[in-house]
Amino acid sequence: MARLLLIAAGGTGGHMFPAQALAEAMLDRGWRVKLSTDERGARYVGGFPKAVEIETVPSATFARGGPLAKVAAPFRIARGVLSALWALRRDRPAAVVGFGGYPTIPALSAATILRLPRMIHEQNGVLGRVNRVFARHVQQIACGTWPVMTTIGMESRQASAIAVTRLVAPGPLEAMHTCGTPDTRAMPWAMKPAPCS
Repeated sequence: MARLLLIAAGGTGGHMFPAQALAEAMLDRGWRVKLSTDERGARYVGGFPKAVEIETVPSATFARGGPLAKVAAPFRIARGVLSALWALRRDRPAAVVGFGGYPTIPALSAATILRLPRMIHEQNGVLGRVNRVFARHVQQIACGTWPVMTTIGMESRQASAIAVTRLVAPGPLEAMHTCGTPDTRAMPWAMKPAPCS
């Protein structure tokens, strides 16, 4: 059976379109691909190839809604993490790639718990909230706009596919690191290579 890549993305097209590009590249390389998203992200899956299996999981943000929504958010996220854990145990991926946004929290949390190979993609010049949280818990960081050693742009499907292939290759991995970001305070630990376990 072909290796499985789980892509976690959602929220807006800015997260989904780079995820779609990676899905297409990995399908071309003979991988199976699943997309983990929430109901809001599911509105953007129309352009994904039909071969990509879509899994909708509960998630939430603390940034929107009234007081009741903010109180309910951790419970909804926990439900999503449990759902993702169940799904990842049932069909274990070779790698998990998060594209930012709160819908990636369940899949990346489950992958971290299960110690699966994982990476994040940041398409902006500054890490978003969710990617900032997971940056220290992934083996690779792919960047769309930072001046990094290996830049993986939004349209660079081959570069993204190579990064995923490196992620699941045997042997020690190193996090990609910046050669000077516009704001190194966002991730000062990334100024030098960091061995990943």
